[in-house]
Amino acid sequence: MKRLIMTTVLVITQLVGLSVSAQDLTYAEQHVPEVFDPIYGGETFGEERINNLMHSGLYGVDKHGQPQYVLAAAFPLYSEQGQVLEIELRDDLKWSDGKAVTTDDITYSWRLLSAKMGDYLPFLHDIQSIKAKPGHPNTIIVRLKQPNPEMDFHNYLIFPLLPQHVIGGYDYSEHDDYAASPVTIGRYKIKDISGNNLDLEAHFWPHERQTSDHVRNIRIMQFNAIDQIFIYFSRRTTNFILDIPNANLNAVLSEPENFGARDYAANMWSGIVLNNTHKLLSHPEARIALTMLFDRESAIKNRFQRKASLITGPFTNGSSFYDIDVLPYEFDEEGAREIFETLGCTWDTDGKINFEGEPVKLRFMKNKATMTTNVDVVLGQFSKTMKQLGFDIEHNDLSNEKIFINKISYKRNDYDLAFINVKYPQDLGVYDIFHSKGGSNMAQYEDAMTDELMEQLLRATNDNVRIDLGKKVHQRIHEKAPFIFLWAHNYTAGYNVRRLDNIDIDPSTIFNSVTTWKAIQ
Repeated sequence: MKRLIMTTVLVITQLVGLSVSAQDLTYAEQHVPEVFDPIYGGETFGEERINNLMHSGLYGVDKHGQPQYVLAAAFPLYSEQGQVLEIELRDDLKWSDGKAVTTDDITYSWRLLSAKMGDYLPFLHDIQSIKAKPGHPNTIIVRLKQPNPEMDFHNYLIFPLLPQHVIGGYDYSEHDDYAASPVTIGRYKIKDISGNNLDLEAHFWPHERQTSDHVRNIRIMQFNAIDQIFIYFSRRTTNFILDIPNANLNAVLSEPENFGARDYAANMWSGIVLNNTHKLLSHPEARIALTMLFDRESAIKNRFQRKASLITGPFTNGSSFYDIDVLPYEFDEEGAREIFETLGCTWDTDGKINFEGEPVKLRFMKNKATMTTNVDVVLGQFSKTMKQLGFDIEHNDLSNEKIFINKISYKRNDYDLAFINVKYPQDLGVYDIFHSKGGSNMAQYEDAMTDELMEQLLRATNDNVRIDLGKKVHQRIHEKAPFIFLWAHNYTAGYNVRRLDNIDIDPSTIFNSVTTWKAIQ
């Protein structure tokens, strides 16, 4: 539910030396949230995953994008061409402090989230009002601003609930105590926080009738040493890892009596942000030429193999919006040079490229703290190719992930190129990056046609229309090349078959189905 997240984290597994019951899942994240709430929490993928375990809305979606009722008792009743929705709440809803969830909490959550997160969750503004049904204290009436004949209620009612009796007002900044140890309603709630350990216990599990062999307790450890993660998993001192390194995959698969594996493709891709306000890079042709200097096919073949697949735009290969007819820009140094020449670039006697009478300097920012060796190698080759063509490359390698995120999010003129991983839980998260008014428009990309297509996509309800619009968005952004689109990420989760069973990975949220996992006694 939280805002779009950008980072370069690879995620992870569990720690060693734990005494955990057979019902527990123990794994590690590089970052455990400093605040556990859906407004200010979740600056990294790991933090986002943890908050998703503790917060729920009236409805959700499964890994196939199909709606599910969660805190609601059933799907809505419609009237007035889908503009009015009547929703009954489950009668067993309680906050983690034991207080009952009320219809006032629903209205309060909508108003607070609209005020604080409206730019990230624009569908909240499509709701005109949420009120309790007179004489029915456990039922709400939701009125939308426009008729909704397709009745895609899950687009509007998946926002997480916040406790009015704890927070009270709308000046959220005064409630740091809530953010640090919140009252929540979700599948799990906080049991204990000590040192680098975060312990969660089962709270509210929708639909399923759980038994004692399900994962009812989760221990999450903060674990910074990425290179040691697989060692702990391979020694069977941990029972789960979110991504088995490619170099170790065959070793894991050779021990089916000890380990199991699940392949999944998260809605995550890697790319290089291009500062679209840079004098030269303000031209789409120049951005395409830079893309042609990156040998993506060789990088994937020689360095990533099954862990990556080439993409041509903002949607990954598994998305219905990905347009397979859009062909990638091929690696072509001479072709790139010709494009720069047509833009008026010249080269001095030292082979340095000039544009409008000035040498072209490109500041290339990377987050070294979370980069793998393979990524470092291919980015180094890309830098070498740019230098050979005459660019002056200034590297800015940051070692702190949160400083890196702050820079790419808020100091967008401090760099001209920045390597990032991008993830959004649903395809429509693309709005936040590529709309001219998007909250995470790191490239400072502005294109009226892209804006119009994305706005139509946000409002579309017919699946066929949405797919057509999504492909047009993909094609348009490919043509304008505000990023160098590199590859989508493919993952292989691993688990100890002696400890866990019935593992089902949701590519978008990873742990969306964790309440159906089985812990072996």
